Amino acid sequence: MCILFSLFVGAESAVFFFDDFEDGNDDGWTPINGNWIVESGVYSQDIIIGGGNHYMTSFSNFTGEDYNVEIDISPQTSGPYGCSMAFYHDGNTFDPFSPPENYLAITLFPFRSQVSLYTWEKYGAIRSETKATVPLPVGNWHTIKAEVSEGLISVYLNNNLIISNVATALTGGNVLLNTDGIHCHFDNIKVTGSNVLADKDGDGFTSDIDCNDNDASVYPQAGEICDNKDNDCNGEIDEGLNCPTRKCTLNLPVLGINNHTWTESTYVLSLEKRYQFLISVDFSQIPCGKEAQQYLGRFSALI
Repeated sequence: MCILFSLFVGAESAVFFFDDFEDGNDDGWTPINGNWIVESGVYSQDIIIGGGNHYMTSFSNFTGEDYNVEIDISPQTSGPYGCSMAFYHDGNTFDPFSPPENYLAITLFPFRSQVSLYTWEKYGAIRSETKATVPLPVGNWHTIKAEVSEGLISVYLNNNLIISNVATALTGGNVLLNTDGIHCHFDNIKVTGSNVLADKDGDGFTSDIDCNDNDASVYPQAGEICDNKDNDCNGEIDEGLNCPTRKCTLNLPVLGINNHTWTESTYVLSLEKRYQFLISVDFSQIPCGKEAQQYLGRFSALI
């Protein structure tokens, strides 16, 4: 079970911020205070002394308008306060004594068995807290979804509507995480939106984080397959797989190449050894099949 916050603004969504912390670091986040660390693939803040340390906050480097948020959260200890995610937050702190103009926040209070939705607009001139009583066992993951449409905010727990409220003055802002007196885990943070950046291949990931936005089989967290591509955008090709070595065959009679075979990605055919031309072809850049034929076909004009 996992907590999933999802804020939907448009029907078509593309991912333009994602972090699952599997790389072992918190790049893309700016801790303001507290002990924020990445451990076992989750983002954690564990300072709980003093009966309730307020505003142990870390900001993402994302800011924008008309966006959605998803996140996994697990309270690790109990206490009078909780774990929070704020969004549409247009300030630099989470301190109510120096508040931003607008924000929304969802807080889990395991001690109270309570989920709260906070709205804060126009420097607090319009503000509210809407509560729902639900069991939130410490150490468990729970699924929450929040939908925003034309100012209406709907919060779901395990696909059951538990909170509704309105917010009409929201503009844009950043996403931040906050703990208040308890130890919290955060993971799989995903920001999506409509019409924010191009997603040419339609795989749900925009060009700023998709390492090949022209190939729908390549995007962050994609399953790696034996195709000589970096499917999951981690800088490695076909990692963790026992891929068979492919043999390629090329026929180009004009150059005297008949049923020439090579091992893909390993062989360099130096044509200048056969002809009086300074031509060297690196086959690590040429796939098998028709593309290789077309690539080398241009050399036939030299004969």
